[in-house]
Amino acid sequence: MKALLRPLFVGVLSMAIAATSVVGSSSVALAATPPLVTTWWLDLPVYEGASVFLNGTFTGGVGHGPYTVDVDWLGDGTGTFETYSFETLDLTAYPQIRVQKAQPYANDQAAPITVAAYLSDPLKTNRANLPSFTILNSAPSFESFGLSATNPETGQAVTATGVFKDAGSTDTHTVTLDWGDGTLPTVTSLGAALSFTTDGHAYTTADVFTVSATIADDAGATAVASSTVTVSAPNQAPTIESFSVTAGPEGGSSTLSFTFADADALDTHTVSVDWGDGETTNSAVLAAGETTFGAPHVYADTGTYSVALTLKDNATPAHAVTMTKSVSPANVGPVVGSLTLSPSSVVDHELLTVSGTFTDPGTADTFTLTVDWGDGTAPSEQSLGTARSFSAPHSYDAARSVTITATVKDRDGATSDSSSVSLDVLSSNRAPADLAFGATVTGASVVVNGTFNDADAADTDTVVVTWGDGASESQTLVAGATTFTASHVYATSNTYTVTATVTDPSGASTSATRPVVVTVPATSASDVLDEMSSLVWSFDLEWRTERWLLKKLDDMQGSLAYGNSQICSSTGSLNHVLSFAQRTLRYEQYAALSAFAPQVQAAAGCASNGSQLPKVLKATAVTTTAAPALKDPATSQKNDTTTKVATKDAAKATKSDSKATQGRSVH
Repeated sequence: MKALLRPLFVGVLSMAIAATSVVGSSSVALAATPPLVTTWWLDLPVYEGASVFLNGTFTGGVGHGPYTVDVDWLGDGTGTFETYSFETLDLTAYPQIRVQKAQPYANDQAAPITVAAYLSDPLKTNRANLPSFTILNSAPSFESFGLSATNPETGQAVTATGVFKDAGSTDTHTVTLDWGDGTLPTVTSLGAALSFTTDGHAYTTADVFTVSATIADDAGATAVASSTVTVSAPNQAPTIESFSVTAGPEGGSSTLSFTFADADALDTHTVSVDWGDGETTNSAVLAAGETTFGAPHVYADTGTYSVALTLKDNATPAHAVTMTKSVSPANVGPVVGSLTLSPSSVVDHELLTVSGTFTDPGTADTFTLTVDWGDGTAPSEQSLGTARSFSAPHSYDAARSVTITATVKDRDGATSDSSSVSLDVLSSNRAPADLAFGATVTGASVVVNGTFNDADAADTDTVVVTWGDGASESQTLVAGATTFTASHVYATSNTYTVTATVTDPSGASTSATRPVVVTVPATSASDVLDEMSSLVWSFDLEWRTERWLLKKLDDMQGSLAYGNSQICSSTGSLNHVLSFAQRTLRYEQYAALSAFAPQVQAAAGCASNGSQLPKVLKATAVTTTAAPALKDPATSQKNDTTTKVATKDAAKATKSDSKATQGRSVH
């Protein structure tokens, strides 16, 4: 039995049947007869790699499906078939069947091939042998062809590259390159490859040449591709004739300039400059014949920079020359503007801020600020970094007129011209503080010693002591004094609140209080009058004044035997004595003497019988000294009038004699 080959794509390649009646479109049922091949033929010619079709017409065989067509495309009797099948045939006329070989013939073949075809149904198989034919060769064709350079210089290597195709899948090829300059063509065997790249070829003369490539397959079929190449004489590199960089100031313009020459007058040129500070200029293109170039550049800061200039022509490959120069922009010092004070007016110890701005063309400079405050203190320094503004604080320890001067120095040591502003520092007032005082009590006498602080050393402070019994005294201290002493004699025993207040000239003050317990020793009015006499003696007065006062005090002692009216009455002797003392004594003497008035009135019992206190004018502010110590009642001679008078007379005589010897006259 013959072997059958059934391709996978039978459905695609199954035969096309065209059944057409020559008498009309009606179908006529025929008797079951085997199919008979009328004709078989191939679409000729047949080429390698091309599709192959078998055509045939038949008669008979109606109703005997299915039908098959087995084709031996190789015609070599090996029994290798491609099989095509269909179910029925309407053979009312001469139907035509067309089938396609599953794979084209891979290569050309000169030996004749006879294709055998078999038409079969279940009843019969008919065979037909077709006329012999040969498989023709297909020529290759180029897909691309090019040269590595189309405008080379003499001596420059050029290569050719091509890609082609060939329907003969087993064909081998050779490529022949004719460079067009009279040199022998080069032939290269490619085998099964479908592309090529030649070795380099160098032209020795300048001209326009046509380069052609010929691909030939192993059957001799060829394909040709070509390209032109324009070869020029070798290009010369340009030469730089002069090159300079003129340094400007930092932040200003530095200038580059150069000239060059090029033997190739038609060349254009490209200039690029690396300025050495991270910036590059590479956009300058010089037209043919233009041989000079200049460009400015701004350096942000001082330093030494290497400037590299590169000049290229438009040759292929380009010729490039490079030269370098160093440039050092000059430093420019900062310029300080006007200074601003905040606040615009200050007093001593108040915080002042001076601020300002400055300019410097060195955009990367760093700066140091120095401020001389004009008060003899060390100037302050401040690092500003890259900032172009500043502020600095200061306070003055005393009032004065000053000139504030600010100077800015950059990192290269350049110093600005100083900017100055004048200021009058006014005097401030600070209240006295830390007031403290102690009280020493001796019987009816109290002595106060106090201290305080005043930061304003030039202040003349006033101390007022309020004794708590309606009396007060005031002292004005000299500048710088911060201690005080005051004394007072109380008339009656009690607990009193003593208040001390220190006030500076501007009215600022501080106060402190302290309770004191006063116990007035029991004594007689006569004893108090004796103490007042002793006080008058201690004043060392002019003798007439002294004698008058002592006489009046003695008279009051004598009047006590007849009552207390001379002490308690507003028209009595005590009132006259105090009025006289106020007119004739020094202020502090009067204050000390009048301090005994409440005591003598209390001892005389003025309050108990309704008598009025003497109407004695009192100063609004007095300075007092400690009152003389009270007599000890245990040793008092208050009941021995004779002894007391004798003692007084002896004392007076002694004092009178003393004054007489000093030049006084007694009348």
